Parts: sequence; structure tokens; C-alpha cells
Amino acid sequence: MSKYFSESELACKCDRGDKCDAAPMNMETVMKLDGMRMELCDPIIITSARRCRYWNEKSNGADNSQHLAGKAVDIKTKGGVHTARLISLAIKHGFTAIGVSKGFIHIDTRAGPTIFFGY
Repeated sequence: MSKYFSESELACKCDRGDKCDAAPMNMETVMKLDGMRMELCDPIIITSARRCRYWNEKSNGADNSQHLAGKAVDIKTKGGVHTARLISLAIKHGFTAIGVSKGFIHIDTRAGPTIFFGY
């Protein structure tokens, strides 16, 4: 599935086992994420990727969260230059939504023009 990320890194973090109904990761999203990782030449720590509705609610995710469609990842950042580099690579590799917060960025491949937001 991914050259750089294991299935467990991209899996829903809920504790519901077989009851978890999270959608699979979107392959376009995974390919773009792999491209970012290859160019960064440094590990990317994913704090959240695909989510089931149950886990999305527990995570205070939006009702229409792209995590539910397997089109979003949240990445831990080190601040400053590291955050800026991740944002730059996300834009370069075609992510269309980028959210910035202290300690992480959210990137996704939703339809439409590129948008930026803060948390």
C-alpha cells in the first residue's frame, strides 16, 4: 500500500476491533504522502489517518472530516522550519487542504482549490 508507512500507522486508532468500519486509505492520498516522505528524507510521524465515525467523534473531528474517507492525515511537527517544510511539501505534492496547529498539521486531498486553515 505505502512505501514508507505501515498499515498500523494509517489505521483507525479506535479500540473497537472488528466493529471498526473505517474506510480504507485513499490511494491518491497515500501516494502524495509517500512523495512527501521521500523528498523530506526524514521520518514523518502520523498522529491520525483514517477514522471510523466513532473515533472521529471521540477526536472532536468535523462531521464531514476527510479522515472518514481515508483522505486525510495529521502529522506531528517539530515547529519552525520543520513545519514550514512539511507545509511546502504538502503543497508541492498536491494536498488541497492544509490546517496548522501547535504541534501538528492536517493535510488532505479533498476536491476543490487549495485551502489553508488554523485550529
